[in-house]
Amino acid sequence: RPQFIVSTGLYYQLNANDYISVSTRYRTQKEPFYIETNTFLDKNSTKNTIYSYSDNVGVKHFSSSNINFSKTISKKNNVFTGIQYTNYKNSIENTIKNSYDNPFRETFLDRFQDFKVDNFSIKGDYDISFKKDKKLGLGINYTCTNSKVVNTVEKRTTKYKYSENNNAFYAQFSNTIKKVNYTFGLRVENTKIEAGYLENSKPEIDRNNTFLFPKGAINFTLDSVQSLSFNYAKTISRPNYSSAASTAAFINPELEFRGNISLKPTITDEVSTTFQYKDKSLTARYFYLEAPVHYSLIYDEADEISVMFPSNFKEEYGFELNLSMPINYKFWSSNSTIRLNYNTINDARAG
Repeated sequence: RPQFIVSTGLYYQLNANDYISVSTRYRTQKEPFYIETNTFLDKNSTKNTIYSYSDNVGVKHFSSSNINFSKTISKKNNVFTGIQYTNYKNSIENTIKNSYDNPFRETFLDRFQDFKVDNFSIKGDYDISFKKDKKLGLGINYTCTNSKVVNTVEKRTTKYKYSENNNAFYAQFSNTIKKVNYTFGLRVENTKIEAGYLENSKPEIDRNNTFLFPKGAINFTLDSVQSLSFNYAKTISRPNYSSAASTAAFINPELEFRGNISLKPTITDEVSTTFQYKDKSLTARYFYLEAPVHYSLIYDEADEISVMFPSNFKEEYGFELNLSMPINYKFWSSNSTIRLNYNTINDARAG
């Protein structure tokens, strides 16, 4: 996989506290690869041995540029702004051949896939420090993402377009009172998504969602060697844009991998507590995931093929218990970890 990578940057210190930085990076690579499979198929008492060969040539381009500016207004106030633009393009040419032995016949298929995504984001943070270790952080963030997929199979072309706009506001407050340190924060996020095939008059996906993501942490210093902390956080994990697209990877005439244009983000609630004694720690963690992403396998009756694709399951939850015990003796050192995990995944389509 030969790669060509170029990167450059500029950092300029305006004064003792303020600076501006600019950086850019570009990477391109060519990925020739093939997939060779032998398949035995017994269908309606007709047995077939199928040899499949898929010759693939992929060319990827990735670029990312950003500008950051940081300024200290006073000894207790600081402003940070950042702008970033990212572009990714992947073009794949597939030449597919299948040989059947009962009766003998050969089929050929040419497929061309072009995937492109552009992402623009801008953020601003304002930090305020008060007396007695009190700090307040405020921020806004705007992100715009557009992706496009062009699939051509045997001169038949489909075009899929995805557009997402995300606006977020967040605040965080931290303070220390004697031996207690605590932090609380809240993020408010609105996401608008519209996606569909350009050949259709109406979009397949039209969402407008607003989420609240609170988080909090509190730490008790019991003495010079012991501490106890509690943490809670609600977070979001968005699917990979290349997975939420109409791309496909041929394996054999009975199986292929596909993207899933209907993928939704995963919302995670997590609660944990940690007891620290010197360099040893015991952590208990419980988590709950709404709409986690895992791979599913279904049979597509229209195309008469089995399809493996990422999809949102109903829920996932679990519990973790972790004991960490570093040991140091003269020039010997070791880190022993005992971990207990219990995990459950539920899918509404199962059963």
